[in-house]
Amino acid sequence: MGRIIGTVIAEILAYIYYMKKSFLLLVTFYLFLSCTKLWAQNIGAFEDDQKWFYVFDNGEIKRLEFNPVKSFYVGGSYVAYVDFQNRFKVYYNGKANELQDAVPSQVGNTDFLFGYMYFRNLKILWNNKIETYDTWSYRTQFGDSMIAYIDYMNAMKVFQNGAITTLENWADTTFDFKVADNMLVYFDQNRAMCVYTHGEKTTIESIAPKEFKAERNTIAYTDYIDNFKVYYKDQMYNPESFPPKNYQVGENIVAYVTNDNTFKVFYDGEVETLMDIAPKSYSIKQNILTYTDNQGFFYCFYKGQKIRLENFTPAKTAVDNNVLIYTDLDMRLKAFYNGEQINVSNESVQQLQLYNNVIIYKPLPYKIFVYWNGKTYPLEKN
Repeated sequence: MGRIIGTVIAEILAYIYYMKKSFLLLVTFYLFLSCTKLWAQNIGAFEDDQKWFYVFDNGEIKRLEFNPVKSFYVGGSYVAYVDFQNRFKVYYNGKANELQDAVPSQVGNTDFLFGYMYFRNLKILWNNKIETYDTWSYRTQFGDSMIAYIDYMNAMKVFQNGAITTLENWADTTFDFKVADNMLVYFDQNRAMCVYTHGEKTTIESIAPKEFKAERNTIAYTDYIDNFKVYYKDQMYNPESFPPKNYQVGENIVAYVTNDNTFKVFYDGEVETLMDIAPKSYSIKQNILTYTDNQGFFYCFYKGQKIRLENFTPAKTAVDNNVLIYTDLDMRLKAFYNGEQINVSNESVQQLQLYNNVIIYKPLPYKIFVYWNGKTYPLEKN
C-alpha cells in the first residue's frame, strides 16, 4: 500500500512540475502572440533530403530545425510540430516558439482554430492566448470554427467564439458525432439527430438515421425508413426516393450513385446528373469533386461546373481548398488552381504536398520547389 501511495504522490508532483513549467512557456507564447490575430494565410512545411525542417510562409522559405521532427501539422496560418527532443512548438506570425516540453496527445490543425490535447486538458489559442478550457475532455473533434467534446460527466460541450457551451448534460456516448467546419452533428439523450450551428441547436430527425456524413453546411444521410436526405444551409432536401448505392459529402456538395446506377451531384440546392452510369472512381475533398469514367477520363466538379481535365487517370492527386494537383503520364505536375488549369512543373516529380494553395514538390529528394500564387520558389541552401 505504501508503495502505491508513494507512486501516486510522485505522479502528482510530476504533474505539478509540468504545469508550472508549461505556465512559463505559455507566458512567453502570450507575449509572442500579442497584437496578432489567427487568420488563414499562405503557409506550408516540408523536410529536405537531410531531414532539415522548413516552413514556407507567404513567399519565403525558412529553415526551422536542423534535426528531424517527429511530426508536424499545418493549419491556415501556423505550423505546429514536435521536434527531435519531443518538444511541442508552433511557428506563427514569423517565429517558432515552444509550447511545452512534452508531446500532445492530439492536435487540431484546422484553417482557423488551433488547439491541442495534453492528457485530458483541452488547450485552445484564442485572443492571442493559449488557455486550458477544460481539464477533462475526451472524443475531442476540431473544426474550422468550433471544437466539440465530451466532459467527465458525459456532457456534450462545444467551444465557439471563445466560449464553452453545454449542449447536452447527458450525451449519448454510444453514438458517433461529427464536427464539420462550421457545425456539429450529434445525438441527444433521446437519440434524436441534432445539428448545432449559428449558436443554435436544431433537431432534424426524431429517430436516429442509419448513417450520416457531414461537411461544411451539408449533411447527407439515409433515415430509418431508407429515405435519402440532404440537410443544406438549414433546409431539408429529398434528392432521391431510394437510398443511393454509395455517396460522399464535401463542402456544400454531395455526390452519389443512385439505385439505378446513375452518377449525380447535389450542389447549391440542385441535383445534376454527371454520368448515366457509375464512375470508375470518385472522391470529394473540401469543395472539389474528382472522378474517373470507365474510359479512364479524369474530371472535376467545381463551383457548379463539370470540367474534363485529362483523357487519362493520374497516378497521384491531392486536393485542398480550391486547388487540385495531379501528375500527367510523364509524372509532370499539373494543377486546377482556383478554377484555372495550369502546368506547375515541366519535369517529373517524385513527391508532392498541398496545403491550401501552397504546392510543394520534389523532382528529386534534394531538389525541392514551392509553387504559390503564380510563382515558383526553389529551396536554396546556404
